Amino acid sequence: MLGVSICPGTFGWGCGVGALIVAKGVDNLQAGIRGADSVSQQVSVDVTGSKKSGTLINFGLDLGASVYGLARSIPKVSQYGTPYNAAWYKGVPGYNEPAIKQTGNLLLTAELFSSGTGIFSVVEA
Repeated sequence: MLGVSICPGTFGWGCGVGALIVAKGVDNLQAGIRGADSVSQQVSVDVTGSKKSGTLINFGLDLGASVYGLARSIPKVSQYGTPYNAAWYKGVPGYNEPAIKQTGNLLLTAELFSSGTGIFSVVEA
């Protein structure tokens, strides 16, 4: 979702970054379904020559995408739960806010737990 939403939100300038985030998400999804290492992890292991370094790079890419997704600026939500009308509020100070403000605590906890345990397991190995 994040990768797709970057493209129109940046008037096309962010399509390259959005495409990379989409590709990384699809790669993680297919790795989870197959129960094997993702393609990005296999490539990073091949490039570094170390399973530990390659896995840490892969976790770093996942964590970087998550941090970017939480820090990016998105339209505020009204008291009725709908985004403010962009045509009326575009350019008005205070129209946008960081995405983390609209993210539920359960999702943030799950993200921190999954990233933290993944990185910890690699460092401990």
